[in-house]
Amino acid sequence: MDNMKHIHFIGICGTAMAPLAKALQERGWRVTGSDKGIFPPMSDYLRENAIEFYVGFHPDRIGNPECVVVGNYIGPSNPEYAAVRERGIPVRAYPEVLAEYLIKEESIVVAGTYGKTATSALLAWIWETAGRNPSYMSAGRLANFPDGVRITESAWSIVEGDEYPASRWKPVPKFDFYAPKYLLLTGVSWDHADVYLTPDDYLRAFERLVRAVPDEGMIVAAIERPHVRTLLEKADTAILHYNRKGEGHADWSLEIAARSPHDTTLVFHSAAGEHIGPCRVPVLGDQNLDHYAGAVGLARYCGISADAIVHALETFQGVRRRMEVRGTVNGVAVVDDFAHSPVKASAALRALRLHFPRAKIIAVFEPNVGSRVVAARPLYRNAFADADAVIIPRLSLSKQAEGEEERMDGEALAQVLNEDGISVAYEPDDEALIAHITQIAQTGDVIVFFGSHGFRGMIEQALIHL
Repeated sequence: MDNMKHIHFIGICGTAMAPLAKALQERGWRVTGSDKGIFPPMSDYLRENAIEFYVGFHPDRIGNPECVVVGNYIGPSNPEYAAVRERGIPVRAYPEVLAEYLIKEESIVVAGTYGKTATSALLAWIWETAGRNPSYMSAGRLANFPDGVRITESAWSIVEGDEYPASRWKPVPKFDFYAPKYLLLTGVSWDHADVYLTPDDYLRAFERLVRAVPDEGMIVAAIERPHVRTLLEKADTAILHYNRKGEGHADWSLEIAARSPHDTTLVFHSAAGEHIGPCRVPVLGDQNLDHYAGAVGLARYCGISADAIVHALETFQGVRRRMEVRGTVNGVAVVDDFAHSPVKASAALRALRLHFPRAKIIAVFEPNVGSRVVAARPLYRNAFADADAVIIPRLSLSKQAEGEEERMDGEALAQVLNEDGISVAYEPDDEALIAHITQIAQTGDVIVFFGSHGFRGMIEQALIHL
């Protein structure tokens, strides 16, 4: 790919696609892109970085690229995709490009159902603070870095290993392409029921990943998390265990010494007697902190000093939309969180309850497509027990493929949650939803928005109306 002059991105507005486009442009390639809808902040990002793009999919505007990178939602009916296939232009999925150009000899991959974005971002910041200048990819808006993707000449790469399929035409997990020498495994709980029809299907994907770690590598694993012990039986390499203090023996453990609505105080303990901290970190949410012990253990194993680790931890600002307090108005905190499945929302609610023990928690929840299928109903059982009220908004539209399992709509989701005896409402009108939650919220309460979509400006409107 080094000799290519022109690369075109179909679906350039993805949260990881646009930063990759910028990274390749910085390597000297001409980059163009297209997408069905291009709005701020992504349109601003592309313009600020002088990346050529246009709205819609128009085969006559592609030009003559040597390669086309295709977003994973793009299918054979897309006119640009069909045209480049017909013309014989090489087509790559996003993870294939990372594998060829970003993944390095010292490859660190963070995988698991939850925590992988924040943990990969933390590792990148620790390595950066220690002067190791890593290449990295983390599929979120990183507070400490200008972009979610960077390609350097360092021997180190740190990537978020997603289990979702690489593309429509290569339905294997993205992490299959990343060749980990070091794997940090956060835990595995059945997710993406639209892709993995059974829990066993889901686990098999992670079994392949565990087996891919070479003898000279290492697996850093949250030993007490679901299915981790079983998966580690498939490993043929060294294993470093981590957990929360008090959960049993581990090579590294995390102690949460104090919590406040603004920060968390952490101490790390090794089985060998080393102690790091206390560190006061500006990040909320136990689910965002649970894997810090794994990051610390891996950093120490790779020779990074305790002082560098402490400095990195205390200056790490986290990832946008991970328990991000967007504002507090008249004593009501408005939180934005990416949790788009009942499992992730449940973990975030437990964490909110610890940081705001006396608050009434009002949750607005929009699940991803995989959590809308009927097969996902069991995952909702007691998932919202820590919320005082739940509102399901109008769900963002997503095309349903022929033969795909039936999905639940907003009303059906509300009925599922009502079975747990929770106060749940379905409100398809955005203005009415904002009026409702801002009227019932009182000083000391929390309004939290859960979901991977943008909520159509509702978060900003909530702050205005409070």
